[in-house]
Amino acid sequence: MRLRLPRNLFALTVSEPHGELHTALLQVFGRAAAALEAGLSRQAIRSRLPEVGWHDEIGDAELDARLEQFEHAWGLVESVQDRSGSYTSAADYERNHLTYSLTQKGEAALAGIEAAWEALNAVGALQTSVLDAIADKLDELHRLASSPSSADTAVHTTVEELERHLKSLADNVTGFNGSLQRLIGPTQVDAATFTEVKLATVTYLEEFCADLPQKTRRIAAAVERVEADGIEVLHKRALIGANLPPGTGDERREQWTEQRRLRWSGLRSWFCGTEARVSRLDRLAREAIRTLLRALERLDRERRRAASAAGDFTALARWFTAVDSEAEAHRLAHAAFALGSARHAHLALDDPETAGPNHPWAAARVTVSPLLRTAGRETATGRTGKVPNVAEQQARARAAARAQTAQLAEAWTLLHTDGTVLLSDFAELPPERFDRLLELLASAWQAEPGPGGVRAASSSDGATVIELRPTGGTCRLRTDRGTLTGPDCEVHIKASGGGRG
Repeated sequence: MRLRLPRNLFALTVSEPHGELHTALLQVFGRAAAALEAGLSRQAIRSRLPEVGWHDEIGDAELDARLEQFEHAWGLVESVQDRSGSYTSAADYERNHLTYSLTQKGEAALAGIEAAWEALNAVGALQTSVLDAIADKLDELHRLASSPSSADTAVHTTVEELERHLKSLADNVTGFNGSLQRLIGPTQVDAATFTEVKLATVTYLEEFCADLPQKTRRIAAAVERVEADGIEVLHKRALIGANLPPGTGDERREQWTEQRRLRWSGLRSWFCGTEARVSRLDRLAREAIRTLLRALERLDRERRRAASAAGDFTALARWFTAVDSEAEAHRLAHAAFALGSARHAHLALDDPETAGPNHPWAAARVTVSPLLRTAGRETATGRTGKVPNVAEQQARARAAARAQTAQLAEAWTLLHTDGTVLLSDFAELPPERFDRLLELLASAWQAEPGPGGVRAASSSDGATVIELRPTGGTCRLRTDRGTLTGPDCEVHIKASGGGRG
């Protein structure tokens, strides 16, 4: 859908030299509308300008000109006669018998300016809590879809909250990416601040990357469950729950539904598929970690070195500009670069017979190692160590990782029940399965109870789901590490349709 805005909607901000006054006036009208005031007189407008930061004097003629422009040139405000007021004179009536309030166009202009200000001053962040909120709202949609008797208004509210969380994620990622690129680039701050900020950023990114895969899998599994319930049905229920005005036409209702489809498609593009945006976000964060660590390593090397080459040449250039004669400049160059020093004079000739008054000068040659000039010694000491072959170690590590993954998957599978059973039926469990069961129970007890008091939750990877209903009894679960006593309940543990089988 192509967006078309009135041509002069934001003309007030670029109208020189009154742009700042126009913005202040729009803020005054916006505050009055937020307070549900019907309109403002000229005197009320003038008295409220300091509340929005405008402290310059403004005369009657100037205020009249600005209000005239707002009403007739741009259509941002409308005026009505106030016949309920009491006036002391004809002049007072002439000045204050009109009250001004924002039109729909004025409200749109104010909303656009406030949105632009917020975008310019926003601080991006990578918040895993937003990912948790998205997953929670998807689980809530699944519960509402599973209960046809649930209110349509609840479906509408949940869809709106889900879309707000997704927009918050997208805005924060965009803002943080911009801040991150500025941080990675050249900086003029002192070294201590530079190091502190970048170390904190590396820690921040590492924590985000550690939590990202698990939370992404949970969201992807939740998306699959909601789509299995029928996303079109949920959108229709959300439209009913939106309570649009009776006069709303079919075209406007179709636009509303199309917006929901687009935003759901955006949610899928973030978390589902091999080219999900969250995967690119993970790669971006990890590349930023490597870049920041390289910058910190380079800075550390420079700080350990007594002086940098650039600093040495800068100091030498200052000394050259301070010498009084060319002879002193030559002595300084000789001392700085040692171009005339014969550091090889102690070396023996390859053939002593070539030296003497009866032999030409060019015949007496000495082999000089390049290390004598650069390192002060004639030959290199020691040999470069062999690079160890780590292929075998890597193969063992991969095998151990595969074995651990298989062991974890087996522990989840062994927990699955044939229908609903009592928690006390588990009686005694090995440590691996006990840990997985505790994880499921903790998630289920934290979930909101659904119809019949049933609480539903899923494992961290979304592969296993649990449905739990308290029975009022007590159960004891035994392991090698002790006995756990808690409330007994009916549980049904099974593989999730959206996770791994």
